Amino acid sequence: INCECSDICIGQLELLISDAQGLLTSVSTSFDSQMTALETVEHLLSTLANNIAKEKTNIADVLMALQQFEPDITRLEMSVESLLNRTCHLLDKVKALQLRAEMAYNHTRDRLAVVTNIHADADAALSLVQDVHTRTGGIRAEVLQRRTNAENLVNMTK
Repeated sequence: INCECSDICIGQLELLISDAQGLLTSVSTSFDSQMTALETVEHLLSTLANNIAKEKTNIADVLMALQQFEPDITRLEMSVESLLNRTCHLLDKVKALQLRAEMAYNHTRDRLAVVTNIHADADAALSLVQDVHTRTGGIRAEVLQRRTNAENLVNMTK
């Protein structure tokens, strides 16, 4: 049995494990940045919701104060409606951004799971190859011992 072949297999498996660990680190970093982006989006949504609530309160106060100015109220209502529409449009964009961030997070989490499984499989394969290598060394030692015994027997019969 050729020990060099086992050593080559072990070396290749160690390189595979090293590559998998590098990929795992890269995916983990990507996962962390996706989580940071998601937290930022959540903070922005909360701030935007608070701002919208404040704007609604401010608009109601202004409308009550300006009831005596009926012609101006109509123009003001149109402006407020436009502002509300733009704010809702912005809110829709932020929600779409949040959805994209969640999808990226889920994709990254799935990739991390796959890399983790590959890493575990590579560890298991390395363990098996190392076991075979150990057994091969034992067989080699036994073959060498038998060869020595046979040579000694041949020498004794001469």
